Amino acid sequence: MNYRKIEFIFLITFFLLNGYLFLTLYNEEKTSKNIGNTNDSIEEILKKEGVTLETTLDTKQRYGYYLEGKRAVLEKEAKTLKAQTVSATKYKIKSQLQSPIIVKGEESLSLDLKDFMSQKENFIQGDQYHYFPYILNKKNICYAQSYEGIPIDDTSAQVVFHVEENEKEKKVEKYEQQQLAEIKPLRDKMELIRGEDAAYTLFLNNKLTRGDTIEWLSLAYAKVYQEKDSFVYLPIWMVNVKNNSNIEEIYRVNALTNHLMGNNNKDIERGEE
Repeated sequence: MNYRKIEFIFLITFFLLNGYLFLTLYNEEKTSKNIGNTNDSIEEILKKEGVTLETTLDTKQRYGYYLEGKRAVLEKEAKTLKAQTVSATKYKIKSQLQSPIIVKGEESLSLDLKDFMSQKENFIQGDQYHYFPYILNKKNICYAQSYEGIPIDDTSAQVVFHVEENEKEKKVEKYEQQQLAEIKPLRDKMELIRGEDAAYTLFLNNKLTRGDTIEWLSLAYAKVYQEKDSFVYLPIWMVNVKNNSNIEEIYRVNALTNHLMGNNNKDIERGEE
């Protein structure tokens, strides 16, 4: 065997690898220094990096909890609903309205749905739900339960209206409802990261690149643990990002630890519906 040739190839490979690692570390350190030494705000940094902001980054100090909630039994109350055909399991209602709700504008639709939900013969405890626009499916309109003004980003605490649309009008003929009962904090109130911190975390994790647009961001509660019919929630920041191909994605950042979470809570097992 030609050991000198093998030794030469090994040395060349060694130097090339070390050169690559040196350049990589140098570039990372240079980038870190450029960001770390600037007096720019997070909003200014993102704009300089080519990220467009369609919303103001939240800088207000907010507080939240670890929450516990239990699935509410809806099956019995579903039998009292009028003017609709109801299919109900223990925890979930699926309804087909006998007379669809017909409206011509987005604002009117929201008002009509809220009016529908306020009538006890139509809907179960509609006053517990508030408009929740933070979904990507534009054919649905969602209302969610909340705790101290922060909505719950979980279908177990939401009602979803299915919208059909033509050139003249929008109409709602179907909806699905689930509900949480006995929502309560498990620990004392805790300080949360700000919305601007969540946006910066996305940037540091390479989820924001040149040409992207932050459409909106919102504080919410996300499910992180399930034990039979009981759930545990923690506060998160939801950040909607649209890339230059007009594809939207909602990222979730833990509002307690400032860590990026998996989208849609795929690691949480869904309970029986």
